[in-house]
Amino acid sequence: MVKYFQKKNLIIIFLILIIVVYSILCLNFYNNNLLKFKKCFDNGEYIKANSIILNEGSFNLIKKVKINNDLNVYFSDFIEELKTNHENNMVSEEHVAYILKEIERYNRDNSKVKELEEALPLLTNSKNEFEKGVELFNNKDYADAMKSFNKVSPFFPEYLEALDYEKKCHLSIKEDTLTKANELASGKYYSKAISLIKDNLDLLKEDKELSDKIREYEDEKNKYITSKDNEDSQAVFKNQRAFSKDTINTFGIESGTNYLVFVSINNQKTYVYKGSKNQWSLVKEFLCSTGVKGNETPKGSFTVKNKGDWFYTPKYEQGAKYWVGFKGNYLFHSLPFDKEKKNVVDTTLGEPASHGCIRLKVDESKWLYDNIPIGSKVVVN
Repeated sequence: MVKYFQKKNLIIIFLILIIVVYSILCLNFYNNNLLKFKKCFDNGEYIKANSIILNEGSFNLIKKVKINNDLNVYFSDFIEELKTNHENNMVSEEHVAYILKEIERYNRDNSKVKELEEALPLLTNSKNEFEKGVELFNNKDYADAMKSFNKVSPFFPEYLEALDYEKKCHLSIKEDTLTKANELASGKYYSKAISLIKDNLDLLKEDKELSDKIREYEDEKNKYITSKDNEDSQAVFKNQRAFSKDTINTFGIESGTNYLVFVSINNQKTYVYKGSKNQWSLVKEFLCSTGVKGNETPKGSFTVKNKGDWFYTPKYEQGAKYWVGFKGNYLFHSLPFDKEKKNVVDTTLGEPASHGCIRLKVDESKWLYDNIPIGSKVVVN
């Protein structure tokens, strides 16, 4: 019986020793892992640090007992040091926000995290912009809502939700833009349709479908302008003798803008009108020079395509200022200048003198350059 109890006591002692040794080993293992975690986190190796907490010592009872408290103590001290460094301008606001986001991975209920977050303008501004964006989105003000969501920092806790809202805004603005642009294009208002899309393209970050739509409308616009120019040319030249500066409103001529330019080759005059179809009012009259024999200025109906403040042609050793293009290389421009842009090399006006372009006085060519928009109708007769 004595031997039985002695044997039983030995077994108990042995088990106690095993438990003690196991506990010591578990504690050492846990302490080593905790030390490795702190070292990694201190050095900014956040992924590695997180892996240690998640994967190492999963069945360690000491870890289950101590980890929550030890992490709270560590992060509390870490945040205090981080706060001090930020106040002393030793670390940036973005750096602080990034680390706080890393700390939140561990689901620590730490009031110090919230306190420091609320002290960062980066995050408080993001919070305000996010809330403002949600309100605007609910009111269907998608453009302004998108602008607010764009201002939300990636370090803001609801950043992914802000991105989701932003995508919804993008889609709504895009659908609305395409609907309105298609309505304008169906009425042949291609320039307005293109402008509408371009106004939204910056906000929608170069959306490919919208960019493709602009090219489509530009092609349709060019086809329409060409056909319209031909129609106007036919209307004008049905009765050339009757066409003059005073009969401009009898031909049903339309312009893509509220300006119309008429060049009379017979009179060597350029007339500028403002208004609309059959309601054009003369606002400017300029003496000009058109092309000489063999280099005649083309007759017909055209549209202003482009502009520039200077060009130089080595072939003729001449350049000119303030040009307005209406057909290929045919332009309105100033009297010709030398290469240095200083001296006028030919002052002829009032008779054919150019290589096909329409010459004007320098100040009058500048007026045309400043005031006649691209898309305006030009009639040469």
